[in-house]
Amino acid sequence: MITCLEACALVTDYLDGEMGFMRKMKFKLHIAICPNCKTHLNKMRQLIASMGRIPPDTEIPEEMLDHLSRLLS
Repeated sequence: MITCLEACALVTDYLDGEMGFMRKMKFKLHIAICPNCKTHLNKMRQLIASMGRIPPDTEIPEEMLDHLSRLLS
């Protein structure tokens, strides 16, 4: 079993598909039983989806950066 701290550190690896089989299974098990980590994973998915729709040369207003920061905390 992995801890919440470990799960949070592994979220980007999981979303990027950069995990080995056993680590991925341990991560999925933790997410299945930990509502806080599942929420964090879903917030990261939302953030990535939102950021993917912003053209690379777009200046992001400070208020939006603050909002995104609050979503992750």
